[in-house]
Amino acid sequence: MRSGNPVQGLYGLIRQWGNDEPVAVNPVRSVWLRSERYLRHALEQQGIHYIVFDRRDGMQRIVERGDSVLLTDGGKLWQIDFLYGQTLLPTLPPSMIVRLARAVADGRFWIETPINYVYRQKWGMALPFLPAYANLFDARLRALLGSVVLLHTGTIDLTPLADGVSEMIARQFRSIRTPDDLAHLSTAAQRMLVFKCGTGSEAYHSQGRGVLRLNGSHSVAQKTLTFVRSRLMQGEPWIIQRYVDATYPVDVSPPWASRALQHIDAHARFMVYATFDPTGSPKIIGGLGNFSRDWKVSGKSSYIDEYGRIGKSAFIDIRFS
Repeated sequence: MRSGNPVQGLYGLIRQWGNDEPVAVNPVRSVWLRSERYLRHALEQQGIHYIVFDRRDGMQRIVERGDSVLLTDGGKLWQIDFLYGQTLLPTLPPSMIVRLARAVADGRFWIETPINYVYRQKWGMALPFLPAYANLFDARLRALLGSVVLLHTGTIDLTPLADGVSEMIARQFRSIRTPDDLAHLSTAAQRMLVFKCGTGSEAYHSQGRGVLRLNGSHSVAQKTLTFVRSRLMQGEPWIIQRYVDATYPVDVSPPWASRALQHIDAHARFMVYATFDPTGSPKIIGGLGNFSRDWKVSGKSSYIDEYGRIGKSAFIDIRFS
């Protein structure tokens, strides 16, 4: 991608896979249809026919004719050169997904992002902390991620989570051998843990649904553990991390009172997007900060609760000078 110019970078990627007038297709959630107008205009100025549609219509819009993958739009059939598949694949039958994968392998067109969702899965974050794989990763990566433990139905090792805690809790973490042992941790130890669904698809991989703490009463923690064990028994990967209780003072301007700033102590999640410049050096394009009064920073729309406080969270664009 060309440094600092996402549209130009996307243009270059599409032109690698298309003909003189390539066709790019992006199925999105209906709420984003209007916001795609800018990108569509920018790409059409570059000679790329950019088609955006509601992803729920994917099964009706995408067809196959011989070796070609086509899309119906405006009463015409367009041969697809570039398809953004992340949000579309769940709406397609498995047999068509297999055929699309074969078409990509044969070089007939390109699907972005990877069709197998591997890049979205969180279980891979545990690999740098597993003895069998740790030597394959730079130590700086472990410091950046923070300790991650892979949770599965066999033997588990919480030792990576024991650094920096009291010796009493560290001994408890080091004593864990199976998921069932987690039920015997003290309340203080349980409250230091966060469970995250590690898969890249299905019900609990996004929007904060598969992010759970063991806080609350012992019975509440038991219900959480029972739920996670049930998901593990279905073959779904999960990870455990330390809960970081950090907040930041933020002045916010909610949509319903845009001229009045309100102060909140917010939990935050930061996402930074970067590329490489022509010399091969990394360069930041921009980023997003997701702020929330709640510990689970999931990107849900903000609102006012019954106490008059701002709840949920919102994405904030971050500009780097």
